Amino acid sequence: MKKNKTHCKGCHDNFYNGNNPLGIEECWQYEDAEFVKRIPIGMNEPPPYLNKKEVKVFNCWQGKGAGRIIYVNKKVLTEDGYWK
Repeated sequence: MKKNKTHCKGCHDNFYNGNNPLGIEECWQYEDAEFVKRIPIGMNEPPPYLNKKEVKVFNCWQGKGAGRIIYVNKKVLTEDGYWK
């Protein structure tokens, strides 16, 4: 995948990618952002997290708001979908 700022959509810090009245054109994390495979989980979604597929997101991506999604490394989950 080619890196571009459309991958920042929905991130709390996308505000700094020119989406602000402050004249800031690029998030400070964008230059070093790398794609990683993570599992999307809703902030209020209870385990088990079975049948969740990994997706590619920036390693710095973070959601916003109460209903946000978090992206976790599958290594933090047990085989049956619970937190280790």
